[in-house]
Amino acid sequence: MENPNLKILNTSRGPVEYLDTGNGEVVLSLHGAMGGYDQAQILARTIGDSDYRYLSLSRPGYLGTPLTTGRTPEEQADLYAEFIQLLNVKQVIVIAISGGGPSAIHFALRHRDKCRGLVLVSTCGGKANNKIPLSFHIMTVLAKWPAFVTMMKKRAEKNLKQTLHRSISNSDILERTLRDVDAMSL
Repeated sequence: MENPNLKILNTSRGPVEYLDTGNGEVVLSLHGAMGGYDQAQILARTIGDSDYRYLSLSRPGYLGTPLTTGRTPEEQADLYAEFIQLLNVKQVIVIAISGGGPSAIHFALRHRDKCRGLVLVSTCGGKANNKIPLSFHIMTVLAKWPAFVTMMKKRAEKNLKQTLHRSISNSDILERTLRDVDAMSL
């Protein structure tokens, strides 16, 4: 099912895929090393309040935003600045999880006039020098195979609470996320 709020904004660096939901003060939501706009939206809906407008984008290299739009955290920060400017947004509160942290930090440092606040959720602050596990590389290859993706989706949906518990350890937030119809529709 296609999300009617899913949009593509063409910037000077290339296309940026994003969801634009809600009304109020603007929050730029950045996902981690998995997912895309969908994971950014789940982050926004999980920890955010309903009184905000959420711009949940796919960071460069994820889903519909090509890596060429920003290979480094600094380039990504500049992409975010252009992105919100093209949407006629003056300032945003940025929330980022995991691998979205470095570009969020650089956005706050490089574009202080556009950053009203910064919320980091279990983020890294810079390049991680630890070795990426072989299982991650295997999953990356398998994720290109549609039948594998379908099988993993069915497996996750079979016990959604257990699947989400791997990422959301706080039981109150986990239950709130499971009850959120919009977050669960992603």
